Amino acid sequence: MKPQPFVLSLTLALAGVPSSSLADEASVSKATWAARYDVARRALDTGHPGEAYERFLALAKEADDEADRRVATELSRVAFAQLERIYGPRIREGAAPRIRTSEELSVLYATAFLYGLGTGAWFILETEPASVPLAVAPFAGLTIASVGAVAVVDRQRPFEPGVPQSIAAGAYLGLGQAAWIVGFQAARASRVDATTGRSSAWDTPTVASVLWGGATTGAGLGLAVGLARKPSPGRVSYTTSLGVWSGALASFGAGALLPPGRRLETSLLIGGGAYNAGILTGLLTSPTVSPSLTRVRLVDLGGVAGGLLGAAASLAAESEEQRVTFGAAAVGATVGLGLSWWLTSNMRPAPDTAVQKTLDYALVPVPRGAEIRAIYTM
Repeated sequence: MKPQPFVLSLTLALAGVPSSSLADEASVSKATWAARYDVARRALDTGHPGEAYERFLALAKEADDEADRRVATELSRVAFAQLERIYGPRIREGAAPRIRTSEELSVLYATAFLYGLGTGAWFILETEPASVPLAVAPFAGLTIASVGAVAVVDRQRPFEPGVPQSIAAGAYLGLGQAAWIVGFQAARASRVDATTGRSSAWDTPTVASVLWGGATTGAGLGLAVGLARKPSPGRVSYTTSLGVWSGALASFGAGALLPPGRRLETSLLIGGGAYNAGILTGLLTSPTVSPSLTRVRLVDLGGVAGGLLGAAASLAAESEEQRVTFGAAAVGATVGLGLSWWLTSNMRPAPDTAVQKTLDYALVPVPRGAEIRAIYTM
């Protein structure tokens, strides 16, 4: 008995539903894999080998097609080879390669050496040893201990990217903060002492303690920021430069505009406020701006050159007013910073140093059309 046409068509339709649904799901899965592959490939092409390596490993595990699996595996090896060139033999294949570069670690070593020297000097001023050997021994010992601590920590567990640079920058910024406090106290003491006839300026051991405490506190805060945000070296340098230039330009500008009297004291107070505001602004805007380390250094060089040219122009005009020199230096540095920032605007932003989650979008086929879907991947 031949089946009725209606029954036959209904049977074929019912049989085709699972097949069509499976085909649609396979197509969606393939499109999603392809979109994630494009993200990984972009990461590899734009200088993010750590991110690309993790993405390709995941793609190789999840690939349905043997050819896709081979391609993802091969590209993960290419990314891993780039990582070995950057980080050396410490990383092992299959591990998350979040390790600082040798250049970044060298900055921390140099900072640790200087911090050790400063700590030794502070210790000598506080203890006032009676002989040269008693002075040299702690001086050398504290310097070696400071550098050795960095080596031991990094050997046991290598620093993550951004952490060494943040510690070093924090130490320098903390030292700058302490230097501002010392300068402000000295300026105020000079004004008050001229009126009262008594000396209220800090003695040398107190000044050394304030400077050492500022550097130590700054290094600790830098460590916390580095562990929390893992910024690129360019972002750290951008924040540091923004704080230093904000404080310097505000101090010079105030020195040029304020009348005599409390000029120095007020200039330092304004400069200290601008210094802290610049650091805070840098912390908030650095992820968006994300300049490369080279760009920050070029901009700093432009600011220094502009400030020197402005001061030189003022001296060439035989101006005896200190205020004119300060103003000319401030204007020259501002012009130099702005011009160098504009001239380097086409420089590529610094790549992220840590693997981050990324939100991407892909056009994937669905029954009766296509739709845009969000793909949240590591």
